[in-house]
Amino acid sequence: MSTRKTKDDVKGMFVRLCRMMGKNISSTEVGGWSLDYQSEYGGFVIEQLENQSGGVSHPLREKRRSCVEMYWSMYMCICAIDIMCDNWREILKEEKGESK
Repeated sequence: MSTRKTKDDVKGMFVRLCRMMGKNISSTEVGGWSLDYQSEYGGFVIEQLENQSGGVSHPLREKRRSCVEMYWSMYMCICAIDIMCDNWREILKEEKGESK
């Protein structure tokens, strides 16, 4: 089953991902993330500004993605972060002697 995703859905998921990663949404601040969309080049890509000269990197790689692909790629990242955080909570509890 395919679910239609819009640009607004992708933008909302991008905001969520940035909040979870502790990233500022900015195309002018070094270290900031921005969501670039170019339909003629294949869709969305996340860019991170690397320096004041305008150099960018791509935290989720260079491949541009359609609305559906980008939405689910970011959703997968968020799910992985959730799992990692749960695991770390358990590890910290064990280290403090608060194991299950």
